[in-house]
Amino acid sequence: MIWVDLSFIPGENGSGSVAVLSVRDSGIGIDPTILPELFEPFTQVITIHD
Repeated sequence: MIWVDLSFIPGENGSGSVAVLSVRDSGIGIDPTILPELFEPFTQVITIHD
């Protein structure tokens, strides 16, 4: 099952408003040992072989 929630937080005087999107599921989850690396930037070196 998947739950999706969208909240809107208005800013002062109509500026700086924030939308918050939350997603939750009932899956098996993520291995805790992977969590520190989950949002690390991904880079790839493209190598062209002749």
